[in-house]
Amino acid sequence: MIIKSHWKMMMAISFAFIIFCFWCFLYPHAVVGQERLFVWDTEFWQEYGIYQYIRDFFLQFFHFAWLGALLLALVCLMAQGLTWWLLSLIKRCSWKNYLYIVSFVPALCVWYMSYIKLDVNNEELEYDLMQRKGQWEQIIQKSDHRFPQSLACQYVARMAKHQTGRMSDDDMFSDLALSNNAMSSMTSAYMMSDVYMYAGLVNLAQRASFEAMASIEDFSMSGRALQRLTETALITGQYRVARKYISILDKTVYYHDFAKRMKVMADEPSLIDHHPIYGSLRKAYEHTKDVLFD
Repeated sequence: MIIKSHWKMMMAISFAFIIFCFWCFLYPHAVVGQERLFVWDTEFWQEYGIYQYIRDFFLQFFHFAWLGALLLALVCLMAQGLTWWLLSLIKRCSWKNYLYIVSFVPALCVWYMSYIKLDVNNEELEYDLMQRKGQWEQIIQKSDHRFPQSLACQYVARMAKHQTGRMSDDDMFSDLALSNNAMSSMTSAYMMSDVYMYAGLVNLAQRASFEAMASIEDFSMSGRALQRLTETALITGQYRVARKYISILDKTVYYHDFAKRMKVMADEPSLIDHHPIYGSLRKAYEHTKDVLFD
């Protein structure tokens, strides 16, 4: 009796749960790949407009796959609920059960539109998320099972093998500086920025982050790109530039703590030399000739 009397609610909840699992477990890389920077600032509102301001407010939560998946599920559930409310105004009671089924059609359309809107390389998104999590074994297994088509993914696979001691320095760093073609998309530029930082090529990591930000079609800012640009500015001694990026990240939710830590280094540059990562990268930068893309 309970199931019969509450079947509509149970059907809606089950639908939302399926949407959540789809994004959270099957396509978490696609969720994280849609993250945008949201700045709590009136100037940000005035520059980008109310629509983009509201949109980026929600997309900032895609920083975590589970949270982005939950928001997408709630959007689909709201679309279904609103449609059912409109259809329920029809007085033909004998149609009500059929109309409730129909109320899921707009929600399915919302899900489908959010899926096909991902005009990106799915392979690159998968490798990028594994790289960000440091899942080196998974990267190696995936690349061994199927050789990656993307040049950026091939470099990430190299880095994974080098990280696990399965590749020599010569194989890892050979022709690495001559990889302008590896940055064919926003995601590949992000990956190459990480690869360059790992290789100690700070100037190329900086350039790749600029390429990633420039690849965002709607001219939004990227917290991930600004985070890397802050790091490279500090390493190369561009403290005023670093403070500019820090002032932006300081007004965000997920990059606020990072901005606080970097502000300390910008105010006390000597701390950079003692940093376990930035210190060694600064030494490498000072003794390495700047390399440009071919």
